[in-house]
Amino acid sequence: MAVYTPIAKEILSSFLENYNIGSLDKLKGVLEGVENTNYKVITSQDTFILTIFEKRVKEQELPFFIELQNHLSRKNIQCPSPISNRNGKYINTIEDKPCVLMSFLEGKKINNATSYHCHQVGELAANIHLHSKDFTITRNNGLHQKHWGNIFNKCQNSE
Repeated sequence: MAVYTPIAKEILSSFLENYNIGSLDKLKGVLEGVENTNYKVITSQDTFILTIFEKRVKEQELPFFIELQNHLSRKNIQCPSPISNRNGKYINTIEDKPCVLMSFLEGKKINNATSYHCHQVGELAANIHLHSKDFTITRNNGLHQKHWGNIFNKCQNSE
């Protein structure tokens, strides 16, 4: 299950009034995933994904990812594009948690990956690397090898 923060339709409708994306028609929790809460949000204008960031995400790191996605979108890389609210903000709050509204990419989960799928992933990863060479914003990688000992210790202590 990947819906950790339940959202009432009335709360989301009120939240969406801050955007220029139409009115809420339907809200559906996305069950795939392990870390954040995701909802498929269907409005009178289009379909979106609302991501609510849960425990592990550091809110101060979110601008890096938003700007990277904007950068890649401008380079025509097929990735979700962040949607800003009426005040030009991408990162907002719902149920006292940081959240982002993104464009929706049609697709489905693949249960049995083939070499064709691996090729597609490799090609996209290569394009992301090539098109992000001129991306100048940086951040420290909390999952870098130098942090593996700390990560391991947290796992050991959580039993």
